[in-house]
Amino acid sequence: MEKVSILMSIYNEKENEVRQSLYSLLNQTYRNIEIIIVVDNPTENDKYKKILESFLFENKKIKVLYNELNIGLAMSMNKAFNISQGKYIARMDADDVADANRIEKEVSIIENGKYDFICTGFEYIDENNNQIPGTYIHYTPDTLKRTLITTNCIHHPTVLMKRSLFKKVGGYRNFPCSQDYDLWLRLLESKCNFYMINEPLLKYRIRTDSTTNRNRFLQACTLYYISQLFYQRIKFKNDDYSIENYDIFIKICHEKYRFHRKNIKHIQRIQKKLGFSLFLDVILRCYLFLISKFIRDNYLLKYKVKKSLSYRNIKESI
Repeated sequence: MEKVSILMSIYNEKENEVRQSLYSLLNQTYRNIEIIIVVDNPTENDKYKKILESFLFENKKIKVLYNELNIGLAMSMNKAFNISQGKYIARMDADDVADANRIEKEVSIIENGKYDFICTGFEYIDENNNQIPGTYIHYTPDTLKRTLITTNCIHHPTVLMKRSLFKKVGGYRNFPCSQDYDLWLRLLESKCNFYMINEPLLKYRIRTDSTTNRNRFLQACTLYYISQLFYQRIKFKNDDYSIENYDIFIKICHEKYRFHRKNIKHIQRIQKKLGFSLFLDVILRCYLFLISKFIRDNYLLKYKVKKSLSYRNIKESI
């Protein structure tokens, strides 16, 4: 029975959510696991120490690292990977709940030898553990690869992959969000074989203060930047990723956003002053058309590239 290293980062999750998440991992039917936790919120170290020390006292499967500075999810997960020992690497968020059979089912498929990367379906729950309506989309292996070219269709905390492949591509790169999508695309180029289990083996918690809810604009810009790096690698076998280039790109996105937002508010003020609804209907509609054109030209360019570069050509490259 091969060891599975489960990597988890804690930032601002509630105490009861962390406990529930850890219990769901400790109750896995697959027993040969280690759980490596990185606490990435120095101001809350003492609070989380109280929670985690009780688990550490009772269970040798858990290892905990405390960051002296906040370094973000990507670097925290690389830090956890560096002390891990498992042949397989799994991900888990500190506020989600894993099905008791999750790891066992993922390992059983990956050990068949055909696939290198396993993900699963999931269910949504709220902060009170109530199920939220909604369902995941199941993808066949080939459809999953095709879809990844244009969108992130893999749920990060459902993943289990081969350690060797994670190491081969260099782990996560330092993005403040969507670092998983960047990793999936680099794995795709490394001839990784993906498989999705058509079962909801994770309860994914929706929180009102989650990073996704707070930073949707940043996430959209980052996804676009990551997709452009992918097409650079397809064309040139390399990309120009750097923190400096990324920061410049995000700064430009914010400047354009502020410019458009300012102009919309200006049009609305004029309309209110004139009391002339037709003015708003005509001018604002025209302006929103220009904004949508900007979005199409800048944020949805990957779909144009997909049409011009057929999937067959990309598939040959990866």
